[in-house]
Amino acid sequence: SVGVPFAIESGIGVLMYQTGAFFSLLIILFLRVIGSLREAIKTDSRNIILLTSGYFLLCNSLFQEEALSPAAGGLFFLIYGIVISQAHTVVKGLSTQTPSAPGFAHRSVKQ
Repeated sequence: SVGVPFAIESGIGVLMYQTGAFFSLLIILFLRVIGSLREAIKTDSRNIILLTSGYFLLCNSLFQEEALSPAAGGLFFLIYGIVISQAHTVVKGLSTQTPSAPGFAHRSVKQ
């Protein structure tokens, strides 16, 4: 028999097979988005989550075909949910300060 006894398909390989010559354009577009996210980190450090997700997606799709399916995005959505839920919190050093939200009165704590 010729070949390997296990599947060697990857997300990148399937994308290359499906899109043909346009694969190189998709990779260039993906790398430009990654480059712009690297620049966006300088203005907002929360963009590091998106950059890490992009790198994770690229590395994962090198080894798994299912990496490009919507079902594989569970970890991404979990991380994004945590980031969005903590968007109102500003962390400085070891203390956490929460800005006053509309409809909530500021309570002072007596010491």
